[in-house]
Order: sequence, then C-alpha cells, then structure tokens
Amino acid sequence: MTKVNIYGRDKGSESECSFCWSIRVVLSKSGIDIPSYEISGYSLNAFAIWVNSQLPLSLWSEGCCHLFAKSLFKAVGVRSELLSVPNKHSPLDYLINHWSGRIEESLARGVPVAAQGLWPNSSYLWGLITDWDAGKRVLQGLSPNSKGFRENEAWPKKILIAAGTALTPNLRETMESTLLIASKLGANTYSASAWISGMDAYLLWLKYIKNNFSKEEKCHRILAKALSKARLGAACFISHHTVLSSPETEKMMLALAKRYQRIAQLLKDAYEAPGKQPFVNDIIAAMRQEEKALALLDEILFHIQ
Repeated sequence: MTKVNIYGRDKGSESECSFCWSIRVVLSKSGIDIPSYEISGYSLNAFAIWVNSQLPLSLWSEGCCHLFAKSLFKAVGVRSELLSVPNKHSPLDYLINHWSGRIEESLARGVPVAAQGLWPNSSYLWGLITDWDAGKRVLQGLSPNSKGFRENEAWPKKILIAAGTALTPNLRETMESTLLIASKLGANTYSASAWISGMDAYLLWLKYIKNNFSKEEKCHRILAKALSKARLGAACFISHHTVLSSPETEKMMLALAKRYQRIAQLLKDAYEAPGKQPFVNDIIAAMRQEEKALALLDEILFHIQ
C-alpha cells in the first residue's frame, strides 16, 4: 500500500465544492499552490448553476464541474488527464486493467488522485484516492472535511490525474475563454446531457422549491449555500483579473464582481431564511441579479473580443 497523508487546510471545509477541493489538494501535493478562487473560476464552478430532473436534488450542487477540467488545468499550466470508464465496462475491472498502475505511480509521487463516485451515498460527488492496495482491492481516501480516511463504497467511474507542469498559459486568452463559457452557461447554450444551466436552471429550481420545499428543505438550503460560496468565488476571480482588460472594461469587470457579491449575499440570505416564502423571495431576487450579471458579462465579452 502507498499512502498520501493530507493535513491542515488541505482537509477542506463542509461547504467547499468537492471537485474544486480535490483539484486544489492535487495541485498542492504537486507543489503548485493556487488560490481557491482561481480553481473555482477556471473550473466554471464560480459561475455555474446546474439542475437535473433525473437526479436527486442533493447532487445538483456538484453538477458538471468536471466538464471544464481540461481548460482548468491548461489555465494553471498543469498537464492532466480526465479518464472515464467506458459504457458497459465494470468500473472495478477497468480500474485494475487500465488505471491501477497510473494510480500507484501518482501515489508514489505523493500526489493523490481525484475520483468521482467513491461514496455514492455521500453529498460529495468527488473525493481523493490516497491509498490503493491492488492485492486486496481496497481503496482509501477522503472527501471535504472528512474526519478520517475511509474505504471506498463503490468503484470510481472517473479519475483525474495531474502529470506535471506544462507551458505557461496565455492568461488573456484563457480569461476570455472562461468568460465566454460562463456566458454560455448563463444562457443554457452549453450542452451537458440532461443537465440544465443558467437562468433556465433557476426557473426549474424555483418550480422544485414551490412543489417540495418542506420535503427537501435541507437540500434546497445546501444548494443555496453552495451557490453563495461559488458566487463569492466569481467576485474574487473577476476582481483579480481586471488587469487583463483595458481601462474601459476594467470598470465593467469591477462592476460585475460587485454584482456577484450581491448575488452571493442574496443566496446566503436564502440559506438563512426563516421559511419557504422568504427563501423563494431571496432566490427570485438572486435570479434577477444573475440576469443583470449575464448582460454585463456579455457586454464585457463584446469589448474584449
């Protein structure tokens, strides 16, 4: 067995997106310290809202973060591979036959492997493989804010392996690409199977809130809290990249950051709301601010492209 230990801030927090946390720790263990807002921004988690009527509400906050893993790692200058189990293949057999050596190699370097689906009954979609015994066929790992290492309850369907630094990215080009995808997500024009994004996602979420708030109140509040944290990440991400813009667009970027701060506060208010109607009111107010943020984002893109 090869084990990677994780201490201190790398253990994460309960409200941290499991994908962003996994990537942050993988990068940290690779000797690359990147602020969490950069990971949240370049992964598009900072800007996204995902809903899927075919999946439990408890999984919505984790959504489709992995969709932009390639662009995220390109943005931070790291080579990586996102690997998936093909359809009709056994995840365990595929891990043993195709991934085992890669996992062992990464762990031997002291770098954990990000994996999806290790604990299907958890609210966290992603976690870290920190230990792998091929002989006993046992994986161990962590999810955000774990109290200790634990064995997997299922075999991963996706893994993400960091493979070292790459060329220094073109920050302006990367930023433009990130904002363009954020715009597409807001308008729900980015195809992601059964997932719905942006303003359409808000509308469907509101329908769910009105129909089943009392039954799934905890999940609705957790989603509001996760989105609030994400929008704070968006505000920080945008405000740290205004230097890539002209003086004219810098003012718009700062205005957009303030808009995301306002959205974050409204979503926080929803999380803390005393009942259903105040919760609905705060979500509607946040959605209206999201519409204004999307319009401003499109205006920024018009100026910088």
